[in-house]
Amino acid sequence: MDAWVFERAYPHGNIPSSAYLKAFDEVAEKRSAQRSVDGEWESMGPENVGGRTLCLAFHPTDTNTIYAGSASGGLWKSTTRGIGRFAWIPVPTGHPVSAVASIAIDPEDPDVMYIGTGETYGGGVSQPGIVNRYTRGTYGIGILKTTDGGLSWSQSLAFEVDEIKGVQDVVLSPIDSDIVFAATSDGVYRSTDAGVSWTLVLDVPDCFDIEAHPTDIDIVYVSQGNLNNDLIPSQCGIYKSTDGGASFEELMDTGLASAWSGNAKLTLDPQDPETIYADIQVGWFNTDNTTPVGLYRSTDAGENWQNINNQNIAQWQGWYSHDMAIHPTNSDEMMYVGIDAWRSVDGGTSFLKESQWTQWEFGVLDVEVPEGGPNYVHADIHAVYYHPLAPDEVYLATDGGVFGSYNGGISYTTLNGGLQTTQFYADMGSSATDPGKAICGAQDNATYIYEGTPSWRRVIGGDGMCAAIDQSDDQVIFGSYQNLNILRSTNGGLNFYSAGPTLLAGEAVAFNGPFVMAPSDSDVLYAGAQYLYRSESSGDFWEETASEPVDGDNVIIAIEVSASDPEVLLVATSPVNPFNGDAGAKVLLSTDGGESFDQMQGLPDRICKDMAFDPEDSDIAYAVFSGFGTGHVYKTTDGGDTWFMSDLGLPDLPTNTIVVDPNMPDHVYVGNDLSVYFSSDAGGTWDIWDAGLPEATIMMHLDISPSNNRIRIATHGRGLYERDLQESAIGVDELVSEGKHLVLYPNPVQDRAWLEIDCIQSSDNSSILLLDDKGARVMECYTGPLQVGHNQIELQGIEGVSAGTYYIQVIHRGAIATSTLIKMD
Repeated sequence: MDAWVFERAYPHGNIPSSAYLKAFDEVAEKRSAQRSVDGEWESMGPENVGGRTLCLAFHPTDTNTIYAGSASGGLWKSTTRGIGRFAWIPVPTGHPVSAVASIAIDPEDPDVMYIGTGETYGGGVSQPGIVNRYTRGTYGIGILKTTDGGLSWSQSLAFEVDEIKGVQDVVLSPIDSDIVFAATSDGVYRSTDAGVSWTLVLDVPDCFDIEAHPTDIDIVYVSQGNLNNDLIPSQCGIYKSTDGGASFEELMDTGLASAWSGNAKLTLDPQDPETIYADIQVGWFNTDNTTPVGLYRSTDAGENWQNINNQNIAQWQGWYSHDMAIHPTNSDEMMYVGIDAWRSVDGGTSFLKESQWTQWEFGVLDVEVPEGGPNYVHADIHAVYYHPLAPDEVYLATDGGVFGSYNGGISYTTLNGGLQTTQFYADMGSSATDPGKAICGAQDNATYIYEGTPSWRRVIGGDGMCAAIDQSDDQVIFGSYQNLNILRSTNGGLNFYSAGPTLLAGEAVAFNGPFVMAPSDSDVLYAGAQYLYRSESSGDFWEETASEPVDGDNVIIAIEVSASDPEVLLVATSPVNPFNGDAGAKVLLSTDGGESFDQMQGLPDRICKDMAFDPEDSDIAYAVFSGFGTGHVYKTTDGGDTWFMSDLGLPDLPTNTIVVDPNMPDHVYVGNDLSVYFSSDAGGTWDIWDAGLPEATIMMHLDISPSNNRIRIATHGRGLYERDLQESAIGVDELVSEGKHLVLYPNPVQDRAWLEIDCIQSSDNSSILLLDDKGARVMECYTGPLQVGHNQIELQGIEGVSAGTYYIQVIHRGAIATSTLIKMD
């Protein structure tokens, strides 16, 4: 999460949700304008490996219907209580929803549901990780609501702002379901009209959990917490309202911790709502004995508190994943979860650990058989629930999907059939000869080898990172886990052993430390931290390519090697700390195997996520960039001497991956935080290319599968997909009528200018951009409707730019038209 935020926020420190929403609208318009093309993306799985899951919700009358909110795979539904190979199906919303952190169902009308979006764990500059960052979280767009059981959704509370915000909890009043509360990054919002309008009723940051009294409409509790390593009281607290949420007061009893470094979860005793529990855990650093931690209880509605258990259940994840729940009919029985699941039968005085995450299985995971032994639950449990209609059943939302217990939390089974929410990282690898072999690493879920069947093989462990397959011998497979720990198998993935470089003492390395295999010589590997390392023996021996780091204190985050010459390579670097002054992100070129590098000029100060060489000409290369507000694809045709923006038709979105078809070098593919795009003219123009993909998915890595002439995409939240490579250009509906294209006047222009255009279709969300002579965006001159027929638009801001040659670009219904504009003093 540190890396995810940093690369999208750098260098300005924020991630504009407004730009993300606008890009989603542009993507949707482009889809509608695109002519049909042959083929679509097909899921490869994995079907039974759940990714990070944040919350669950239970239908109030149908025992079998459960909803799950994933961290970057959206909303899911099961009508079998999660049982079976095909238990879960995705619920499209028509909005760019990736993280669903909270779900609320109206008990009187189950067709009415609310989902809170965005996964956030605190603001401010906080650690640990490879970088500092301003917010620890992922995309959030507020609250969505449905009134037809999830068939259609509307935005109820909108977060269209220039920073990440999340909705951690949504709660309906048990007495009046028109009253809705939301715990958010901003504080607590309340609606008294079923989500039509909202008011901020508690203005404190980073609120996490809400509990509404089941019989007294006036009483509401809220918890607040942050990654608060300095134990600042204003960054954490428990609040109570006695006027229905109109106002709140902090509970300050001396028996309650005065400050804590993680977050707090609240639970009311179902048998006695005057009894409230607070599960308070520490963050990452504050794990000594003097730090307040554990389970607190009040038996008088929050007036007086006592620490009844100081077990550090969450361990180092107190800012991230812990929760508790009380049995609906037995107050002495409760579940307490963090790294593992713990159970009490004496009202929380003592807890016995019932699950063991280390029992997870390696090898082939049969999709027909639940994973693990009776005590296995994946580590990092975000939420625990007793089923309201079947109280002896316990359900868990974890970093490895959904787990269930049918004996009150004593033993468990996996419930991940069809829950395709695995968060894959870059890079992945595909066999050159066997279409049934690929490898990819996953967030907190080890590394997986696809072997041509729905039952994938789990290997290595940890957070699975970069992977590769020897193109001359697919029995030789490489995988890695966090911080550039590389392993190699010589028997197709059955066994792995260490095969990476030994980093120098104190050397910084990216969380997803990169390594690549030279396309023209599989024995040649490059790996990067602050130094670049090279092996000419398939990983048996490594050495630094030079006596100095590649880019000072910066770390290497991506490497690309020419298809024809293993001595020619590009590396991308990133500051370890965004406050390192002018140590900006860079792209560097070496033509001598990494002995020396030249910094590439003319590229934006953004994090470069991926690069690609033309397979026939090493002087032609591409680089793609994360962040917002600048170009995302840049190209050189002269060996890196000059670079120009090459992303006409792409939305302003973090772009993560690029690949060139080795047999058709003019065919180029990119993946960004929403979709996949295709260019048939070597990056000159781009078309949406996402038929069959989910509506909003983070694309992490594109990979060509040579054995079956297909392209694969590793997504961060929806597993792997593949489809046939594109054979020809893709068409879109024409932008304008044949009689008139674009007319700019006066041209040349000194101050004011107008554009005339005749459109054959209307749009409410067209854009007119001013680009410089290299194609880089200068400003937006107009955004709004273009109608069928004649349009006359005054271009805004022209008077403020310096003299020179520019381009006016019109983006309308997914199509693009461009005309030259000359500006004079």
